[in-house]
Amino acid sequence: MHAIVHIGMPKAGSSSIQAWLQRNKVALARQGVVYDRLAAPGAPSSSQAELAVCVFDRMGRQLPSRWFWSAIGVLDEASQRAFAQSHTARFRASVRAAQGRVYVISAENLAATLRTGEEITALAQFLSEFFEEVRYVLYLRRQEEYVPSAYSQTIRRGANTSLQDVMRRIIRRDYFKMVECWATAVGRDALEVRLLEPDALIDGDLLADFAAVLGVDQTGFIIPDRLNESLSRAALEILCAHAAGHPAFLENGHKNPAVARFTKLLYTLDRDRTYEKPVLTQGQVRKVRNACADSNERLRTAWFPDRAELFPEPPPPPARVPGPRVSRQVAELAVALYETPSPVTPRIPARLARRVTRLRRFLRFRRGRHGRAT
Repeated sequence: MHAIVHIGMPKAGSSSIQAWLQRNKVALARQGVVYDRLAAPGAPSSSQAELAVCVFDRMGRQLPSRWFWSAIGVLDEASQRAFAQSHTARFRASVRAAQGRVYVISAENLAATLRTGEEITALAQFLSEFFEEVRYVLYLRRQEEYVPSAYSQTIRRGANTSLQDVMRRIIRRDYFKMVECWATAVGRDALEVRLLEPDALIDGDLLADFAAVLGVDQTGFIIPDRLNESLSRAALEILCAHAAGHPAFLENGHKNPAVARFTKLLYTLDRDRTYEKPVLTQGQVRKVRNACADSNERLRTAWFPDRAELFPEPPPPPARVPGPRVSRQVAELAVALYETPSPVTPRIPARLARRVTRLRRFLRFRRGRHGRAT
């Protein structure tokens, strides 16, 4: 039996791929492709990160992801062992039910979580018990776009960090070394590396490209809306202020439900606005590209020799919204939080209270004038 495993990277269209797979399960099955999410209770509904738990358990180590294992109740070695055994049994039953068709897994954090040859080999050995052949698919996003997107995701998960800190972390992630580590562990022929670049994707589209990887015709498929978009600069400022007084995790290791509710409400309110997303300045873009230039060139030479550049020079970034306007957007968003009936309303960051009060008075005054004028 044949398997195709989408291993990442995070923030490279993975949520769209997983939504596309989930919403077109029946149509995929007609073409001989099976996708079975097998979501564990409490786990995120998209990424199949449970697979990494099974791999780490076999290695006698705990999955290094506090955010994920708190979601599924894996808080110690014993609970991880019980979870791994249970999920392995469910996985085996799902593979058997596939009856020889191509089995697809999408776990975009595998490329970011499994960082050593030993860990990747453990994954390959685990999958070899279920499949005769496994292909691994990796999408790489240019680093200057990856940084602000990863920053937004980091803040959404409850961290209180800076864009500069995330930028330094992304710069240290050497794409060439990562790809070569995977190629050495699973075999170069088993690894397919693709670029999240319009000129490198089939029809310039990620989902059309992934359909080609699977060998399916997506005519008539449901195409999901863009998912998991970054928060605006205003929303991220509010989340950072909120995180300063509200830890993402409780003392028992579980996620703080109040923080999760607050974040969900803020994301909902922010999604309908046109506020500026976090972007790098021209100087930051140049710093990231310079830091990654050698690694990217080595990757181009080894894997993409027909490309002149791995990631072509980007156009100049748009002018950033000035600070005073962002400050105004922060206050507007905080007002929307305050005026939306919700159990988390009192948890608006205290340092925003004065700005919120002033803006609410201004909005009431403006509404009053508008009402008299009409």
